[in-house]
Amino acid sequence: MKTPISVNTSLLPLPLLLSSFPPLLQATLERTHQALEEEKRRTVDLLYSIFPGDVAQRLWRGQPVPARKFEDVTMLFSDIVGFTAVCAQCTPMQVISMLNELYTRFDYQCGILDVYKVGGRTPSPSCGGGA
Repeated sequence: MKTPISVNTSLLPLPLLLSSFPPLLQATLERTHQALEEEKRRTVDLLYSIFPGDVAQRLWRGQPVPARKFEDVTMLFSDIVGFTAVCAQCTPMQVISMLNELYTRFDYQCGILDVYKVGGRTPSPSCGGGA
């Protein structure tokens, strides 16, 4: 790795000083572009994790998403009975492990049953199907 050298740029001729800018600007541009692409990927992932695919796609394209009515929809709302009492008797890592296992199994079943998981990582996951 090269050690940066401090240079008094006021002593350099202007053409020499300006010639050092393009590589620096190019490197800065590349880093900025990479950061932007990473942020774009995270944004798309978040959008698709919140909304059904067709809705996420329309939102990403800036298209309106019309309201729809579904005749046959099933919703599941769950609760962990005694969650507060369980938390009081367990270590934080035991609670995290339990919730991780619960979410993993819930996500797996949602995938098998082709239902849309509603909401985020709360102690009470929910899902809907038939829409």
